Amino acid sequence: MVSYYETGNRNIPVNDLQKLADIFGIELLDILEENENLNSANIALAFRAEILEQQDLNVIANFKKIIKNYIKLSEMDQ
Repeated sequence: MVSYYETGNRNIPVNDLQKLADIFGIELLDILEENENLNSANIALAFRAEILEQQDLNVIANFKKIIKNYIKLSEMDQ
């Protein structure tokens, strides 16, 4: 089944994409991101740890927003 997705013979259902996002601890929109720089930042900032508290996750989410905005601004400047 995966080879069909990889070769473009079949489209992957959104439910399966959501499952992949859950496995990797990222948002579905991160998988769909076409900008390589933003995609790399999304992957680098994906955290999977049971010991993180909600406050930690909030700080990470805010930091991720800052990084994504910085990348967008840098690309506009070029």
